[in-house]
Amino acid sequence: MASENNTGSDNTKRNRNDQNATKIQPMKKWKSVSDIYEPRRVTVTLSEGTLSLPHRLVYNETIGVLKENEKLKAELFDLKIQLLLIKKKYPLMLDGNGNNITKKYIDAVIELSNVRNERIRLEEMCYENEKKLNEQRRKMRRERMIHKKKQRNLLKRRRKIRSKLRKIRQKLHELNDKCDKRMSPIPNKDTKTEELKLRLSLANLILEEKEQNTL
Repeated sequence: MASENNTGSDNTKRNRNDQNATKIQPMKKWKSVSDIYEPRRVTVTLSEGTLSLPHRLVYNETIGVLKENEKLKAELFDLKIQLLLIKKKYPLMLDGNGNNITKKYIDAVIELSNVRNERIRLEEMCYENEKKLNEQRRKMRRERMIHKKKQRNLLKRRRKIRSKLRKIRQKLHELNDKCDKRMSPIPNKDTKTEELKLRLSLANLILEEKEQNTL
């Protein structure tokens, strides 16, 4: 009985092994080279000092192009913002026939703004010219007042000179009368000195009067 049991168990194991052997085994996925050696992105930082002259020139040119692109992108963004603001401020406008007149309206607004700016510029120019003209008028008024004052002073001085001339001539006339009354062929020393002084004063006053007339 024991041998039969062992024989049965051996047969059962053999049948199980045969069943396992007859099962289809799934195919293993083959790994490609790219799977085995996964590419890794390596970031290389370049600096101007580590490059040769040709590469440095290309590097500088590339940096300049990138900066210019950034500048153009910023300008384009500003233009888009301005366009959105214009569309918001000036929505679509149609005339009675359904034609789009938005551009004509915007052109008219721009022309009106230009005319207004030109008017403001002309007004400012007129204001500046009027300001300069008023300053010139004030300057001429001051100069006229100074000139009139000088003229008054000259007239006063001229009157004084003429008054002195009359007095000196009168004294000379009186002095000559005294000399004639004395009938002396040789004039007195004091009389001669006085006459010379009077004539000198007379000559100085005449010269001074001429100078005043030339002013």
